[in-house]
Amino acid sequence: MKEFNYKYIYLDERLQPSTEYFKIIITTIYNTLKKYYTDKEGISKMYPEIMKNFEEWLKMYWNYERYEMCKNKIVFNIENENEFYQAIIYYISGMTDNYAIDIYNKIISF
Repeated sequence: MKEFNYKYIYLDERLQPSTEYFKIIITTIYNTLKKYYTDKEGISKMYPEIMKNFEEWLKMYWNYERYEMCKNKIVFNIENENEFYQAIIYYISGMTDNYAIDIYNKIISF
């Protein structure tokens, strides 16, 4: 079944344009969120809603200003740049397609 899916669905030539489109979406979101690490204030001014949602998500998993209700283990050390970038990957992987497209459209809009 897995072989069939790859051959006739995932790697089908007709899906190539959408594959490229989603690469652009995911890369744009990743690079935008990555700027938060070095320019929190500037990027938050440019994309307040996007950064607020990302920070709200982060507060459940990082070692900085956590919600009191969080009883889970700290997953990301916010002072470690590589762990911050890993957090971005986790955040994006939890997005629905529609949410990712919405975020992308907000990033590229004026």
